[in-house]
Amino acid sequence: MGRRANFFNKKLSLAATGFYLIKDNVAVLDPSNDFFFLQLGQGRSQGAEASLTGNITRQWSIVANYAYIDTLVTRDADPTLVGETL
Repeated sequence: MGRRANFFNKKLSLAATGFYLIKDNVAVLDPSNDFFFLQLGQGRSQGAEASLTGNITRQWSIVANYAYIDTLVTRDADPTLVGETL
């Protein structure tokens, strides 16, 4: 879900989005070996992103972005991985 708003006669634009995803059979890089992947049972990702763009003057413009992402293993055959980050 996202929203966008314009200010100062469309010289400044603000956009914000949020998401909540649940994926089954997530592939993640094996921490003990950089050449192999592990398959996890289920993972959750949630976060938000905000973006600000605009023209301050004819010669100056601004672009600013911020993103926050939180990940979590919600289900796996190995119970020690549940609750860990992806």
